[in-house]
Parts: sequence; C-alpha cells; structure tokens
Amino acid sequence: MSRERFAGLLLGLMLGVGGLLAGEEVPDAAAELLKLEVENLAELRTDGEYERALKTGEALLKQHPDDESVLVELCRTLLEVGRYGECLKRCESYLSRHPRSFVVRTVRAEALRAVGRYEEAYEEAKVASTLEGR
Repeated sequence: MSRERFAGLLLGLMLGVGGLLAGEEVPDAAAELLKLEVENLAELRTDGEYERALKTGEALLKQHPDDESVLVELCRTLLEVGRYGECLKRCESYLSRHPRSFVVRTVRAEALRAVGRYEEAYEEAKVASTLEGR
C-alpha cells in the first residue's frame, strides 16, 4: 500500500473517530478498509506484481470469503497468469452460494473462453446478461 493510500486511510479513520465522538453517523471503517485493500489488490495486478497480488488476494479471501470484489480481483489475477482452472473453481464455488452474481458469471465466462470451452462461455455470458443491473 502506498504512503498516500495509507495516509488517506489513517485520515479517514481519524475523521471517523471524530465523527463518532461528535455523535455523527460515520461510514463503516471496516468496509472502507476492505475497499482500500481491494483497490491495492487491483493496483498490484495492473502493475504486474502477480505473486504479491495472488498472496494478497488469498489472504483477503480467507478473511472475506463471500466478498465479491475480492473474489473478482483474485480471479482476474488468476486469469492473467494463466491459472484458468483455479479461476473456474473459485467462480463456481462462489456461484453455488450467490447464483445471481453478474460480475462473477462474467469472469467465469472469460475463464471458460480462455480454456476453449466456447459454447459454455457463450451460455454463461447469456445468463450474466440477464442479471446485469440487478
């Protein structure tokens, strides 16, 4: 995590504590922290730091097994490093609990296409398109 992000997080937490003391409604600090961690994970992936992204993603997913954004970023990293089977397993596991996830179905369609299962990828994309915006 960059110094700027850490400073922003620290400032946000300080403002949150100040808001609590003043009796104001404050955003959930844990949710804000998770959001920053997912942004960091995406940044690692886009910077090509795949091993760090995979380790970070695995750790986050252990802490937040049903968080869609963590799973999606981890799976995007898995796709970029060619670990399509692992991506598919993770998507299928998540979809067994959350079958109406548009974004996870889209990632699963990408993984199916990557392994040459084009008909299944097409069908998955069709299912995803029925869920978009819901």
